[in-house]
Amino acid sequence: MLHIHTCVRDVQLLSERLRVKWLLLFAFFFLLDRLTKYIAITFFSGINDRVVRGVVSFVVVHNEGIAFGMKGVPSFVIVGVGFAVIVFLVVGFDRGLWFEYIMLLSGVAGNLFDRLFYGYVVDFIYVEWWYTFNVADILIVVGGLMAVLKKIKPRRLRDSV
Repeated sequence: MLHIHTCVRDVQLLSERLRVKWLLLFAFFFLLDRLTKYIAITFFSGINDRVVRGVVSFVVVHNEGIAFGMKGVPSFVIVGVGFAVIVFLVVGFDRGLWFEYIMLLSGVAGNLFDRLFYGYVVDFIYVEWWYTFNVADILIVVGGLMAVLKKIKPRRLRDSV
C-alpha cells in the first residue's frame, strides 16, 4: 500500500509544465486514433481499398472481440480490464517510461472509447498475413514493446543513452 501512495505522491509533485506536456502528448495520440477511425468510417466503410496490393488494405471492421480477433469475452469484462489497465498505468506511473506509458494509456483509452460508445472497436488497417487493427493498437504494441525493452536493457547501457 505504501508503494501506491508513494507513486501517487510522485505524480502529484511533478511540475505543472511536465504534466501539461504529457497531457498534450496523450491528447495528440488519442485524437490521432479518433481522427483515423473517423476517416476510415467515412471513406472506407463497405469497400476494400488496397494500399499495397497483396499486403495492406483499408477495410472497416467492427471488432467485438479482443486482441487478434478472439471472440467470446463479454463486453463488460473487456471494458473492466481496460479501466484496470488505465488505473494501473496512472497509479504505477514510472517517470523513466513516461513516453511508453503515454502511448499505452492513449491506445487503451482510444479502444475503450470505441467500446463504450459503439459497443465494438473500429479496426481498419488490414495486413494480408495478419489481422485488422488501428492506430490505438499500434500505440499499445509499440509502447508496450518499448517499455519492456527499456526495462530489460542492461542498466549500464540505459544510463549512457
